[in-house]
Amino acid sequence: MSCKVTVARCVIHIVGWIIVSVIYRYERSLHGNENDLWGWTCSTKADDIQAAFHGVVSFDALCRVQVTTQCSIYRAVTLTPGRQTRGIPP
Repeated sequence: MSCKVTVARCVIHIVGWIIVSVIYRYERSLHGNENDLWGWTCSTKADDIQAAFHGVVSFDALCRVQVTTQCSIYRAVTLTPGRQTRGIPP
């Protein structure tokens, strides 16, 4: 019984991620506009409007968070125990 519950939870979790991903991808470019904050924080569009949002939001800081998060995920995946690091320092 426990194994079936675990498998069912895993399947529900994966299906939930798929549904949310599809909705996100659809809504992100609705009407030809990039409607997500993370998609363009590192773009020239963000640089152009930064002055208007000074003191409210820092697009440069959001861009750094996004890049740092992506690098952290990459390092976590590639430097897991038991994998060869191929000369990448920890």
